[in-house]
Amino acid sequence: MFITSALLSKGGKEVHLKTEDGLFYSISVPDAKICGIYDAVTDNSLLPLETDGEFIEFCSEKLKCIHYAAYLLSFGDKSRKALLFKLKTKGFDKELCEAALEVLENSGLINDESLCARKLESIAKSKLYGPRRLKSELLSKGFSSDIIDDAFDSVDLDFDDLLEQLITKLIRGNMPETDKELLSLKNKLARYGYDYSSIDRLLKDFSD
Repeated sequence: MFITSALLSKGGKEVHLKTEDGLFYSISVPDAKICGIYDAVTDNSLLPLETDGEFIEFCSEKLKCIHYAAYLLSFGDKSRKALLFKLKTKGFDKELCEAALEVLENSGLINDESLCARKLESIAKSKLYGPRRLKSELLSKGFSSDIIDDAFDSVDLDFDDLLEQLITKLIRGNMPETDKELLSLKNKLARYGYDYSSIDRLLKDFSD
């Protein structure tokens, strides 16, 4: 492939290329430097310039993938796994997706560790979920077990306080009067993700 025109974008982050066949491509500045095209942006005497056509096409598609991922992120933070799924659904192949996501990770636009910690704290405080339910929710959002465990270590959550808030919300000032009602309450609290030992301990405090 011979490049006949190389122009820097208005934002200075991309290079717009034209080939001798009249085809147009846009690639990132780092990729333009890797393939030796960037110098031609300021020195037209280097044109026409022969380069690897397959690499240019790959870089151009990667940039499109990056733009689409950034568009998806404009609607809210997403995990790496969730983004990968959406990019593949859009039609980008896995190699392109992985290359694009690496760029976004290096630029700080994707950070599963901090995102997981934020979601953990937000869900816990808004829905009053316990540890088991929280882990299940975060796994369903595409976070790995290791990242979730790190999030639990980094976020300061008082699960006794959350469970107390939940009990207060569910009983509405009236403790269960029968064993059947008490068991129903315990099972409901367990479905929120709390273990029965914590539930029994907190309910005893409410009864005293």
